[in-house]
Amino acid sequence: MMNLRWKQIVLLAFLVLYLAGGIFTLVRQALALPFPLSIFMDFGFYQDALQRALSGGDMYAVRSIGEAYLYPPPALLLVDILNIVPDPIFRGAFFGALDVLIAVMLVYAIARHYGLRLNDIWYWFPLALGFGPLLVTLEMGQINMLTQFGLLLLFLYELTAPGWAGFGLGLAILSKVTPLFFGVYLLATRNLKALLWTVVSLAGLTLLAALRYGIQPFITYPDVFREMSGIIPVGSNGQSLAAHLVRLGLANPGLAQFGLTVYLLMLIVLAAYQTFRSGQKEPSFIVTALAMLLAPNILWYHHYVFFLLPLLVWMGWQRDSQAVTLWCLAGMLLIQFDYFLLSGGLLVHVFGHLSILAVMFQAGRNQKPVMSNE
Repeated sequence: MMNLRWKQIVLLAFLVLYLAGGIFTLVRQALALPFPLSIFMDFGFYQDALQRALSGGDMYAVRSIGEAYLYPPPALLLVDILNIVPDPIFRGAFFGALDVLIAVMLVYAIARHYGLRLNDIWYWFPLALGFGPLLVTLEMGQINMLTQFGLLLLFLYELTAPGWAGFGLGLAILSKVTPLFFGVYLLATRNLKALLWTVVSLAGLTLLAALRYGIQPFITYPDVFREMSGIIPVGSNGQSLAAHLVRLGLANPGLAQFGLTVYLLMLIVLAAYQTFRSGQKEPSFIVTALAMLLAPNILWYHHYVFFLLPLLVWMGWQRDSQAVTLWCLAGMLLIQFDYFLLSGGLLVHVFGHLSILAVMFQAGRNQKPVMSNE
């Protein structure tokens, strides 16, 4: 009884420190620009792109990093739907409320998938809702949680409802592109139905966007993507590994980015092979999700919110491993403080890459699949 009481005290103390870190990073981020310019700033850029598209202009007329809408044209459909809300501030608030709802769904759905009692994982809720990258995502009005919702659908329904899984992956791809990596995951799990539904969903969403915005955005986007792929922001805000190495004077940006991409693709393929051999879907899913996060040449602090889903899956899958839980909690605490107080984000990459290797090591040792309760 005393041991349990001390665990609860330590957990509560951890959560106080953790939430303080999230609030600290949010305030520092909000004050980085003249307040309140940063409130729903990125959502405002999305709305500007939408207005240009609806008025017959070019949604990609603005190309400068930070102010531009650089996602595939179908990603604008969600912003378009929210236009039924008349007030722009309330529209941004509604968008933020959806993000909060998705964060709660991540926790609840993963817990249910692995048969975990909410009484045992109640701390996952403040862990998710107080996560610094999520708070910054809400403050800026970013689209990140929509991508995670799509990946959650893929994870939950790939076996029972491949149509929903394919729709989820299609939604994720059309909002961030890098979830294309999960095509390898579906091949590893031999789920051709979900892969087919992904193609159907991509085609359907593309058709809707073409009917709404015309063909021109799809003609322009490849050039936008090519330009975006060749940029590595190396200022203090840039969070890609290549940017960190360049700031340290250790690498050429293009060479570092190429090497990182090849390395992560190799790990994705190796994890997929492990999954193909063992039948365990979790290692490939977690590795792919973490690689998707760490690979891009353009990376900002709010993108670290993509740690949420793979870390929750990892803790649920290895629910009996105290070491995994402590590692994930320590990593999330690091993310709360690292950007402004420690290494400026470099240690987050160390945590991410070590996590990938740890998951693959576990997969190599544990050949029997850990079955869910669904």
